Amino acid sequence: CLANGSQNSPYHFRATYNAQPNLAFVRADASAHERVYSSVHMPLREWHHVLVRVENKVPDFYVDGVVTGKYADIIFTRTPTGNTKPVLIGRRDDGLHLDGLIDDVRLYNRALSAGEITQLYQGVSPSGGPLFADAANGDYHLLSERGRYWPAHDVWVLDDVTSPCIDGGDPVVDPAGEPMPNGGRINMGAYGNTTYASMSEMRWLDGDINHDNIVNMIDLALLANNWLETTLVIPEPNVPEPNVPDTVPPKPDPMLWDMSVDANGYDGRPREVNGGGGVFDYYVTMRAEPSTVDVAPPGVTPSSVEFYFQCTNNFDFSSGWISFPAGPPHTYTVLIGRSGQGLRFRVKARDTSDNWNETAYSEERMALPP
Repeated sequence: CLANGSQNSPYHFRATYNAQPNLAFVRADASAHERVYSSVHMPLREWHHVLVRVENKVPDFYVDGVVTGKYADIIFTRTPTGNTKPVLIGRRDDGLHLDGLIDDVRLYNRALSAGEITQLYQGVSPSGGPLFADAANGDYHLLSERGRYWPAHDVWVLDDVTSPCIDGGDPVVDPAGEPMPNGGRINMGAYGNTTYASMSEMRWLDGDINHDNIVNMIDLALLANNWLETTLVIPEPNVPEPNVPDTVPPKPDPMLWDMSVDANGYDGRPREVNGGGGVFDYYVTMRAEPSTVDVAPPGVTPSSVEFYFQCTNNFDFSSGWISFPAGPPHTYTVLIGRSGQGLRFRVKARDTSDNWNETAYSEERMALPP
């Protein structure tokens, strides 16, 4: 049952009330209504795909992708009138309701072709989506050329096509719950913003604040709404003696990788590790020189030190400026997805004085394979 109001609503698509129900479609204006019935009875306790199409005021019913007969040929003559009542699914506002289940309700602003209706029944939208992996067997993961989780075998696989529902979710929601790379925007569907969300390449446009792959007035509005707002907490600067500015960067300069060996037998140069067992569960971890300190001129109290781990061939994997209040090890770990991307990293440090004095970058290193 799909209705806008009660029985004589402008539009009303439902099953009849008898033991062997038919499909019924009603259009009405302010004074009267017109209705048409299918000549096919709908069996009880079975799932079926039902659709009504009105083209040039001529209605037709489709059941499981096939056009069915009608009790009478009819051409609608009345023009439905609008109202402020909501569209109701499964019931009317007079309390009459469907004793059954409904799934995947769609309204189109045009008459679909017979071929498009067949595609709908087969699970393919006329717009090309949502392209589920295997909806018939309950797998609603979205197809992806970048990576899709296959729960039956607990593996990630690559598809030949990508669902248009990927990166189609709310642009203001942080996609941190999805595995990298995630396109910078959550997916639509049951697995959106979860660890099993289908993946997509990171695509950034300068000025594309909501990551919808277009720069327009919406981005400008978001920029204006957040103008001068910040989540960066800048520590209180040290106050040097008069006329004694801090112009000395931390040491060592240039910055160095931590070459000490940890409990696993690895030094601090960038290397790949597998964090979850899957082919897209790879991380890169690295450590900066543990003896890094700020060197201030006489009369100036040394300040704290921050580090910047930069991925030189994919800035999405860079750290930004980060600090380690508890001291060394100065470790940075980032999820990269698949192994063997040839990612290269380097690191530098700065103090938190008024001048934010920076060291030069360390030697650039490619992440070692696991």
